[in-house]
Amino acid sequence: MAGINFIGSYSGMDQGVIDKLMAVEKRPLITFASKKSSLEAKQGAWKDVSTRLKNLLDKIASLSKTETLYSKTTASSDDTVVSGSGTRDAVSGQYEVIVTRLATQTKVTGTGTAMPALGLDVPLSLEGSLTLGSGEKSAVISIETTQSLRTIVRNINLESAKSGVTATVVDGRMVFKSSSFGAQDITVTGSDGTIPAALGLDEQVEVLGKQSIFSVNGIEMTRDSNTVSDAVLGMTLQLKQETGTRPSTMITVSDDTEKTVKAFQEFVEQYNSTMSFLKSQMAAGTKEVAGSQGKLYGESSLVRFQNSLRQGVTSDLSESSAMYKNLAEIGIKTIDKEGTLLLDAEKLKAALKDNPNEVQKFLAGDSAQTGMSGKLKSLIEGLTDKTNGMIQVKSTSLERSLKDLNRRISEFEDKMAKREAYYVNMFSKLDVAMQKSETQSNWLAAQLGGMQSGE
Repeated sequence: MAGINFIGSYSGMDQGVIDKLMAVEKRPLITFASKKSSLEAKQGAWKDVSTRLKNLLDKIASLSKTETLYSKTTASSDDTVVSGSGTRDAVSGQYEVIVTRLATQTKVTGTGTAMPALGLDVPLSLEGSLTLGSGEKSAVISIETTQSLRTIVRNINLESAKSGVTATVVDGRMVFKSSSFGAQDITVTGSDGTIPAALGLDEQVEVLGKQSIFSVNGIEMTRDSNTVSDAVLGMTLQLKQETGTRPSTMITVSDDTEKTVKAFQEFVEQYNSTMSFLKSQMAAGTKEVAGSQGKLYGESSLVRFQNSLRQGVTSDLSESSAMYKNLAEIGIKTIDKEGTLLLDAEKLKAALKDNPNEVQKFLAGDSAQTGMSGKLKSLIEGLTDKTNGMIQVKSTSLERSLKDLNRRISEFEDKMAKREAYYVNMFSKLDVAMQKSETQSNWLAAQLGGMQSGE
């Protein structure tokens, strides 16, 4: 009996027939795929909503920050000599600065040669310690027999935060420098006399650091630093060079309204972008335009949130005791029925110039009342809170639905694999039966033919 080469060789029910049967039975996979695509699209849309709202929260938070509302800008007529920066407490105006002397650091140099003839990396065979200090700081540096001069210097510098001293080697001699400026003594002692002697420190030359000398508007001052933050209220001066024969340096302090306006403009743009995105995601769409329906169409909770946010931005903060009650009064107004915001920069600048504290009170609130920023923050966090926020609840639900759907798809695919195996087995048996039947028919025909020829 000849073997069967492939399914359907006798019955005609080949793999093509099986594929057609399976295509019919696998139709539910199309529905599954569509459902999965929809769930994943919603999941992605909620993530996008979350990202945009978090960005909006950042912009809202910046509005009430002191550095936004009271930002100062400083300009120096010669920033190679002195530069400055200002906080909200700096009074706008000009400050004449003359730098008579820069502050310097104390230096101690060993008079003997510390470096061996063979170089920095030769072990010194010393054992003990060095105690280094400057001002109120001090540190003990352990020395082992295998350490070279390079290693000792490196270990000293690793402890400089504790000792207040750094070290280097210049022309074979050890040189120590205080980390701070001004007349700070440096002490260098060894655990025994052999260590200072071996390091060329038996005798030391100390050059004390000096204070900076400078004047602001004719008032002379001294400091143990070239960075001075306590000379002028709200200002930090960075002394860089002595004035010498140069003209005095003028530091001009003014309100940085452009930085403030930029922060408000960024809020307006982020708000408009977020609201436009929410609208597109909730759009009903039309049958005529494929894909025009938003991924979050029908999410009534999101519709309610959008309405609440729009109302929160445009309505009065009635409970506030601040002079200003709504954003429009400080220059942020709506320009259409959708609630699109527009910034009137000049109106904002006027409010900041005339009543900066009232603007801050309106936005930031105080110990007794929530400001506009806090009100909007509370609204948005109702969605974005990682524990109980609506977005988290929706995301958890979608994740659960996707997990369940993937399980059902996997089970269905297993079922279809078994179904296909069933068809293959059934049609293979049919081929075997038909082949056997054909063989028997041929045998019977042969027998009958033989009987007839024998007559």
